[in-house]
Amino acid sequence: MTKGVINFALPRMMPGDPFMHLSGVDGEIVEAYTEEQHQYFMAYYGLDRPVGEQFITYIRELSRGNLGFSYYYKDSVSAIILRRLPWTLLLVSAATFLSLVLGVFLGSFSAWRRGHWQDRALYLTSALVD
Repeated sequence: MTKGVINFALPRMMPGDPFMHLSGVDGEIVEAYTEEQHQYFMAYYGLDRPVGEQFITYIRELSRGNLGFSYYYKDSVSAIILRRLPWTLLLVSAATFLSLVLGVFLGSFSAWRRGHWQDRALYLTSALVD
């Protein structure tokens, strides 16, 4: 919940208008919006409403799984995450398996060589890595 509050609050605490550099690259304004377009976008995204109402809408949509739209990928954030989820799970599974095997092996080796320099070196290494 705290991350959601921070995720909501940070963009609203930033100075400036959210649509000023929406179509720009590296801070360069490519397209300037007319006042009518600006008002339309503010109303469309609910930025013309009070912050409390915006927050309630944000939490409600977040609880429904609506994570918003990515302008970079031109797709919903939920769809992007779901497309990348299998590869993420594969990488997490491989890293977990590798760390489990390596941890059991090195822990057993350290216990077998208890008190020797290998044990102290492994202990020092694990203390520094953590």
